[in-house]
Amino acid sequence: MFDISKATIEQDFPLGTTVCDTNGTRAIYVHAPMVSISAYQAVGFDAAFRAAPLAHTMAYDCWSVGFAQTAIAVDEYGWLVVAGGVNLRVKIAPRTRSGTDLYTSDTPGILSGCSKRGILIEGVVTLQSSGRCSEAVPMVATCPRPAPF
Repeated sequence: MFDISKATIEQDFPLGTTVCDTNGTRAIYVHAPMVSISAYQAVGFDAAFRAAPLAHTMAYDCWSVGFAQTAIAVDEYGWLVVAGGVNLRVKIAPRTRSGTDLYTSDTPGILSGCSKRGILIEGVVTLQSSGRCSEAVPMVATCPRPAPF
C-alpha cells in the first residue's frame, strides 16, 4: 500500500511507479539520492526518477515536476504528487498571489509569481496568496511541467 505522507529508507516500489488514490491524486515514486527535499517543495525529477528541489536549471532542461507532501531525506524514497487537488500544498515565495502564473525562483523548491529570472511551470495553480514569508499554500496540479520557451 502506498502513502504519499511517508518517505522510507528502503525502496518499497519500483522507481517510477505511478498510483492514483480515491480522491484522484496521482503520485509517482522517486529517490532523493543527493539532497533532501522538504515537505511541500516543488521537485524536479529526471528519467531515472532521481529527485531534488526544483531549480532553474532543472526546469530549463525540462525535468519532470512534482510536489512533495512530506519530507524526503537524502537517499530516501518517497512519492511526489503530479496531479490532484485534495489537501495538497506547495511552497511559494512571499507576496505570490493566488491564481497567478508560477515560476521557478532563486530558492530551489519554492515557486514564485515573479517571472524576471524564473521559468514558467504550467499545470499548477495556487488557491491562496502568500504573505510576507514563504509558505505552503493549497494548490491544484494537472500534470505540471516547464513551459516550452
